[in-house]
Amino acid sequence: MIILNISFLFPGQGSQYSNMGKDFYDNFLIVKRIFEEASDILHKNIFSLIFKSSEKELEKTENSQLSIFIVSVSLFKVFEKHFNILPNVCAGLSLGEYSALLAAKKIFFKDTLLLVEKRAKLMSLSCKKNRGAMSAVLGLESKKIEEIIDKLKKSYKIWIANYNTEYQIVISGSLDGIKEAEKLLLEEGAKKIVSIKVEGAFHSGLMKDIEKDFKKEVDKVEFKNSDVGIVMNVTGDYVEFKDIKKCLVKQITNSVRWKDSIFNMVKKGVEIFLEIGPKKTLTNMNKKNAPECKNLNLEKVSDLDILEKELKSLC
Repeated sequence: MIILNISFLFPGQGSQYSNMGKDFYDNFLIVKRIFEEASDILHKNIFSLIFKSSEKELEKTENSQLSIFIVSVSLFKVFEKHFNILPNVCAGLSLGEYSALLAAKKIFFKDTLLLVEKRAKLMSLSCKKNRGAMSAVLGLESKKIEEIIDKLKKSYKIWIANYNTEYQIVISGSLDGIKEAEKLLLEEGAKKIVSIKVEGAFHSGLMKDIEKDFKKEVDKVEFKNSDVGIVMNVTGDYVEFKDIKKCLVKQITNSVRWKDSIFNMVKKGVEIFLEIGPKKTLTNMNKKNAPECKNLNLEKVSDLDILEKELKSLC
């Protein structure tokens, strides 16, 4: 087993699209087996969910979270079989944290799958009870956004959900809070604000009502220790084994500190980042967060040949 200064990264909700991972399903038996196992565990047809659903159906929280997780794990398993490489550390953006924990050998597939299913159902339920929205703010530094959101909190239910890069911040909250925040942020110099296609206000106080129920689900799961490090969203840093469950529960209502996560991995010696899963969202973010590092991704079967050449030159 070759150990490189490499981190495996996994994407979160919003990276889904119809037919994602289909070329892997068509070419690798291990992927078909993962789909079959997931279908048996969940008592639903995962093939139809991922490959036959419309974009609108896939956008639903209960569908997108399961689909992204299953596809990300499938791609990881192909990579694991194809390359003899062990990462120093794993991390995932929001939902991607579950794929990261599996890749870091901290949790079994069945337990993770059922936890993702429960998380998605609870979040979807909360969205129906507490109407909210999320928007990405581009081109305005995080400190300025924090100042504006702190002022708005006196009158509105509004939070910062994601610190993706210094100039890409996601806000989350009530519909009126988001509307007012967008207006003020544009007035203060934000270059662009993009509405995010999700059902509600993730990583905000509006999710507080499901925190206790989700904690009960997390507490049922047996996690394992391993030699692979894990960097988690809530702290934006490496966490000890004993804190994994606490961080998973807190992630529901707290900010995703992605920029800090990347910074702290680089600080600890990570030189290569490999994003595994649909789209290249995290790879593109790393052009801002870690331009000095080698940033690679695995989304298509054709990427395997590229990775083979790139990784061989680094070994």
